Amino acid sequence: MLKIINVKYKNLKGGENMALDDVMWTFSKKIYENSEEFNKDIKAYYDKMREYVDREWNPDEIAVNQSEIYVDYEVWIKGEEDLLENETTDEEGLSEEYADNGYFQIDVRALLKADNGKYFTNLELMTKVHNQQANKELGDHVFFEGMDSGNEKDGIPVFYVVCGS
Repeated sequence: MLKIINVKYKNLKGGENMALDDVMWTFSKKIYENSEEFNKDIKAYYDKMREYVDREWNPDEIAVNQSEIYVDYEVWIKGEEDLLENETTDEEGLSEEYADNGYFQIDVRALLKADNGKYFTNLELMTKVHNQQANKELGDHVFFEGMDSGNEKDGIPVFYVVCGS
């Protein structure tokens, strides 16, 4: 039986269980030391994009009303050493038979915990999702398109980071 989770769904792109799908961002290799630094850059990104899309960045809005979530994303890594402490993957995907020019295309799952122990704001969640992927290759799928949910693991909601090219 699927447990109903308390998540704020905006459904602006038509997905039933999308979160943050009105947020615009392009992932990069930059690792942010704090959310204030990330907030400055995402505000600048919104200012640059304003001529194309009329959206506002709402950093303090609650993105996910859960104290912890799993976040899944597809990346290319050179090996297990590219995984962060809170990340896991299917080790079979790291078998040499799946290597492509020294990289493995794999799905990674990271456990994220809200700083306040209650919920994630847009700013906190976007900063954490960005930093999880900053040390990995994303190919040309660098444009954030939202986070899709619909399942859970051990009672914790699982979100898939949707990226476009």
